[in-house]
Amino acid sequence: MEIYLIRHTKVADTSLCYGQMDVELADTFFEEAESIKKKLGNLNNFTWYASPLSRCQKLASYLFDDFITDDRLKEINLGDWQGKKWSDVSKQELDKWAEEIVKNPPPNGESLHDFANRLKLFLDEIVIKNKNSVFVTHGGCIRVFMALIKNLPLQEAASLQVDYGEIKYFDI
Repeated sequence: MEIYLIRHTKVADTSLCYGQMDVELADTFFEEAESIKKKLGNLNNFTWYASPLSRCQKLASYLFDDFITDDRLKEINLGDWQGKKWSDVSKQELDKWAEEIVKNPPPNGESLHDFANRLKLFLDEIVIKNKNSVFVTHGGCIRVFMALIKNLPLQEAASLQVDYGEIKYFDI
């Protein structure tokens, strides 16, 4: 079974903790989306899934006519940090989160453990269906999916690199 993981294109303001917020995309959307489309080629025999957040919906709509929206593909909930600039989050809060990133959620947010459980349930359903799939989703989701697929410790997910508009491919 083949799985493509596609991160949405660049957002307009990368200084924000946006998590599950809807945010504007950068002016480069169409160039980035066209580049992704060319790299993917013809994936008509795949089932397409997308996060319900607008940055993923816009890209999924550009790439394919028919896709399934699933709330489990949303980015991690950053709670009270959402909408703030990263530079406005206190060092103390960031240090607390980082010291045990798997278990410690941002204030009123979602822990990496809970986030990973949400994504694992989704991935398990896809694997049971055994259908080639494309997920248009977020950087955090892709990092966790990669950790799950590669059987990496969850705390390593945060260090995995996933650029805007990047495509990750797995044959599982």
